[in-house]
Amino acid sequence: MTILVPTDFSTYADNALQYAAGLAKQTGAEIHVVHAFDRTQLIPFTSGMFVPKEIQAVEEGAMQALKTSAAGIQQSNIRCEPVNREGSAVSVILHVIEEIKPDLVVMGTRGAAGLKELMLGSTSQNVMERAGCPVLVVPENAVYRPIRKITYATDYHASELPVLPQLNAVARLLAASVTILHGSENETRRTLEEATMNDFRNRVLNQHPDTAWNFTLAFGKNILEILEHYIHTESPDLLSISMQHKSLAEKITGQSLTKKMLFHAHLPILAIHSCQAVPVS
Repeated sequence: MTILVPTDFSTYADNALQYAAGLAKQTGAEIHVVHAFDRTQLIPFTSGMFVPKEIQAVEEGAMQALKTSAAGIQQSNIRCEPVNREGSAVSVILHVIEEIKPDLVVMGTRGAAGLKELMLGSTSQNVMERAGCPVLVVPENAVYRPIRKITYATDYHASELPVLPQLNAVARLLAASVTILHGSENETRRTLEEATMNDFRNRVLNQHPDTAWNFTLAFGKNILEILEHYIHTESPDLLSISMQHKSLAEKITGQSLTKKMLFHAHLPILAIHSCQAVPVS
């Protein structure tokens, strides 16, 4: 297993790297930690010219910081390779994904505030929507614990079916169980909701007969309450969402289950979509 961890050397990126190290210990994975330096953003123009010495100093400083981060992970007997590339963060990350084909990308975010920023065109959003592999977004205060229970939140959309192989692949790598959860605010339609859940279960299992996934239908006053109650009682190790045919901005600004989950999740969020990446521009 290969894990890619982008870093800007912030505290939340450092925490994501530590979280990835926990995953590496659990799975025997190797880590590639990547940093992008964009000289057009780092050094001001002077009479239309860049200052070469300052550019070189920034590049060398970033490489040394990468090596220091990698060395800290290597002390735990985890293979960790530093990657320092020139370019914008999104472009560099997507190119490295194409190059090394990681099984998982692990990125840090500044808790609830960071999650809100995802809808504003951040690096995390762009990578989540364009990467051809699952992306795990780790809140800055999240502490790693072995991932044994994954909860996937569903809206029963047909577009979710193509992404489930990635969810299955991650679950197998982690030896984790999967629960497909749907929350309903209308318990008076319990019979219809149960029939819809059974239909979705049958479609999933017909395509993935080798899985032993659990399917849960929960009711409550609102989706947020349902999720909070489920997290409190069942203690999943991470929550998973589908990015297929829906931008994260639409999910956050809309009234979907994903919006409520993103703003209140204190657990890492695993974003999955079909295996075809969006071409790197």
